[in-house]
Amino acid sequence: MVLSEPCERINQIRKEIQKGDTKKALLEFINLVEFVKDAPLRDKLITLIARFENNSEDERIALITQENSQSIINQINNSALGYANDFENKYCKSSNKNEQKNPGNLSDYPDLIGFKKELEEITSFLKNGIRWVVLHGHGGVGKTRIAIQVAKDIRNEFDDGIWLIELDKIKTAEQVPWAISKTLAIKETSDDSADEQLFQFLSTKKMLLILDNLEHITGAADFIKTLLQRCRTIQLIVTSRKLIRSNLGWAQNYFINSLEFPYPTPKDKPMPPAEWIKETLELERLSQYDAVKLFIHTARRIDQKFDLSTENAAAIAEICYRLEGLALAVELAAANVNRFDSPLKLLQNLSLNDFDREPGNGRQKTMSATIEWSYRLLTTGEKQLFRFLSVFKGGFTESSALKISEKTELILKNVKDMLDSLVENNLISKDKKQGRTRYRMHNLIKEFAYKRLIEHKEQGMLLKRHTECYLAQVEAAEKVITSSHQNDSLQVLEEEHANLRTALEWSLSYKGKEEFALRIAGSLFWFWNLQSHFSEGRMYVEKALQARNSLTAARAKALYCAGGLAFLQGDMTTSNRHLTESESIWRSLNPSPEHQRGLAFTLVILSQVKVDQGESMEGLTQIKESELIFENLNDSWGLALALNDHGNVLRSKGEYQAALHYYNRGLGLWKELQDPWGLPLTLSNIGFVASLMQDYKESQRCLNEALEYQRNVADNWGLAETLKCLGDVEIHLGQYQNARENYCESMKLNRVTGRKQLLVACLEGLCIVAHALQETEQAALLFVTTDFLRDSIGLFKNLTDNALNEKYESARKNYTGAAALRPAETRTRKTLEEITDYALSFGKEV
Repeated sequence: MVLSEPCERINQIRKEIQKGDTKKALLEFINLVEFVKDAPLRDKLITLIARFENNSEDERIALITQENSQSIINQINNSALGYANDFENKYCKSSNKNEQKNPGNLSDYPDLIGFKKELEEITSFLKNGIRWVVLHGHGGVGKTRIAIQVAKDIRNEFDDGIWLIELDKIKTAEQVPWAISKTLAIKETSDDSADEQLFQFLSTKKMLLILDNLEHITGAADFIKTLLQRCRTIQLIVTSRKLIRSNLGWAQNYFINSLEFPYPTPKDKPMPPAEWIKETLELERLSQYDAVKLFIHTARRIDQKFDLSTENAAAIAEICYRLEGLALAVELAAANVNRFDSPLKLLQNLSLNDFDREPGNGRQKTMSATIEWSYRLLTTGEKQLFRFLSVFKGGFTESSALKISEKTELILKNVKDMLDSLVENNLISKDKKQGRTRYRMHNLIKEFAYKRLIEHKEQGMLLKRHTECYLAQVEAAEKVITSSHQNDSLQVLEEEHANLRTALEWSLSYKGKEEFALRIAGSLFWFWNLQSHFSEGRMYVEKALQARNSLTAARAKALYCAGGLAFLQGDMTTSNRHLTESESIWRSLNPSPEHQRGLAFTLVILSQVKVDQGESMEGLTQIKESELIFENLNDSWGLALALNDHGNVLRSKGEYQAALHYYNRGLGLWKELQDPWGLPLTLSNIGFVASLMQDYKESQRCLNEALEYQRNVADNWGLAETLKCLGDVEIHLGQYQNARENYCESMKLNRVTGRKQLLVACLEGLCIVAHALQETEQAALLFVTTDFLRDSIGLFKNLTDNALNEKYESARKNYTGAAALRPAETRTRKTLEEITDYALSFGKEV
């Protein structure tokens, strides 16, 4: 097939969609069908065209004229763009596997220098079925970079991607599943533990995970064994300074030696002087040593004209020899080449006492000596800043470095220049993503710097400054998050996640600073909530509450946080207890605006808890009071949230018209604020109530509008819920193909969010679709699968739409006979992934 014409048509389709000309876009799709030989994709295109053709004449005219038809146009345009991407990925991309994009987070890493033999052997292990490869060796030898290069080389073997999981930011084995889930963007739910949710997600994934820096986590090996036993199609590369023993047949330890470096022969001679190397090694031969290649590569980052020559070859060879080919040590030395007139002068500056030993007899000492040597080359101020930076976890910003350096005059005026100097000397690295610059320090270098911090008796002062820095940041961020600018703040806090943990742990362990822990935890509620870090948040806030019992605003806010997180995890008893105590403390304090705002937020969640516990009238009283407080404070964001939840209370009482009144008031405020989270939240609620009132066209309009916002802000949690609701509405409208697509998209998103109740709801909708389309065998399978999942999670009834529930039960009666269900029962899926895969395959068959 000649690809140029259809690929040009894809570009034309995008242009027509962007211009809003749906008719032309669909005509282009019709022209594409003849080029498509892939049956599933061909069926997608035909389905898209049919969706246009099957509309009524009035709807088709509306589509063409684009009058009063925005929701239909948006729906078809969204599908059209998705199908355009599918087509382009299938037919318009290069057939070269190395050029295809794969899921994962390793795209920014440069190719590795050296270790050819090691790369080949490790790759062979993985390709031959070894599922757990442990790379162990001295710090600074290059274990992480080798693991990354192996993963990049075989990325096409893993359909679900290759992922680097950085474990240096965590301390306990219990945090390992959190670290993996965070990297894979698995949102936590109330249904399962973090471990179980991770196992469910990975159970059918073809994926390679790199668990980096495992040596300090006691008990992590036991978790890894369970992970590999539960998830049979994933493979692991683990890096560790220590050997990890395992009796599993599909595990392999592999020792990483240093880079190949110039070595005297015979080996029993004393360490050769530079002159001996000069006489023995030819220039061309010397340039083939991996350690020499790395030295030259690093030096060229400082001086682009730097090269190996007859004048510097002997010195470079001896430097690599003295540093025993340790990758990090070679990079540190080469990064300082500009401080000296020549590599020979650099060599002479290296301490002979520190490096005068036979290679292999003390590599960790060699690495430490190299870092010590680099440290001694710094100015007094640079040394001090270098030590200070060791308190950060997971990186830091220039602003944070400045804040912890307050009252330190040697640093304060020159932080940026000093950071640049440390980057040039390879003591820290610099990275820029999404317009934000962050710095990082290699773990081995950080350990050295932290020891110097302790030696200078600066540790306590710096940890206090670090905690104060992040306390100020989270308190400021909370105010921004509860506004229309939350996305950037949430992302910034996510980047600082490891530092937030460090600040919490220090304030919990340092006597007299427990109030800091309460303040930090209380201010992190919206971060833990919107980023779905429920269990972690509850653990820290409960510790903070136990550490200090006081009638203060900090405790009231921490109780609000604990109660809110418990509510989100469905623990209504704990939520009610914490929120009730929070309310009591807020009322006992002076009625300052800050205290009143805290009370109002507490009452918002408490009202929802009361509704869940069957106390709707009390919940109504509480939500009304919160509204009044927000109005008096002129707090539009809080008021919009309260109005939304007032609608929820009234909806639970069946007072739909009254609920719409409050939802619409809240929606007006969200629009004024242009809030990307609040707008779709309330729009979805309006759409749901319209559906309950059987105004399905209005419901469809609102839900489609909510989808647009949720897609723009990548709100997968809310998006999955809205897609499910939209599928329900489309069943009522008889738009079964549309319903099927939306249920399937919701379930795909639910692979990450893992909400079993939502999956049951989507499966129930697909049961109705299969029955309506007379796909009897698939319907039987879906009904049995749905019943199995519902029973396994103890869910008696899921559909809250009574009209939809009637359709479900009516259809279910056709599949209750033993004869109808017997073949289906033998094929019932057992895991969430198997259930989702089957449901999605049905979606493709329809």
